[in-house]
Amino acid sequence: MRKKHWDVIFDEVADGQRVLDVGGDRKALDVLMARRPGLTYKSMNVDRAQTHDYYSLDDVHEKFHAIFLFEVIEHLAFEEGVSLIQKLHGLLEPGGKLLLTTPNVCHPHRFFDPTHKTAYRHDDLGALLMASGFEVTRVFRLYNASFFPRLFRLYVGVWLHRYLSVDFAKSIMVVARRADG
Repeated sequence: MRKKHWDVIFDEVADGQRVLDVGGDRKALDVLMARRPGLTYKSMNVDRAQTHDYYSLDDVHEKFHAIFLFEVIEHLAFEEGVSLIQKLHGLLEPGGKLLLTTPNVCHPHRFFDPTHKTAYRHDDLGALLMASGFEVTRVFRLYNASFFPRLFRLYVGVWLHRYLSVDFAKSIMVVARRADG
């Protein structure tokens, strides 16, 4: 369990590395540069209303140490998601890392969004990543709340959640390493 995906990012990404943020809105740039000023940050998004380095993965002809894919894969049909993961594998340096988040389908209402096409449980996502040439190194449940609600969920509400087979963590995050490196 981690509070925010940033907690994981700063554990996984070192200063001086090259990162590609796929589907992001470049908000990560300021946060990353404040903590990792030597980082090289590039973004890719199909949304041409914003400024990005790339608007298609086909235009990317460089390798990266880390790729971020935050809350994107669930918006794609399964076959498109598989294709995306395979393309990202090819854009990573050997041993490079893919950091991915998706809504937690075990949360009572987190996945219900009309733009979501494919639900991924943590084990399904792990299988997809391993089949695409990745080694899953870490999986997290992301839950950010203030002290008392967090305390209640972690020590009291957890029993009700287990009984109902639901999860209070809104997202899951997977860290996967390109296995051939």
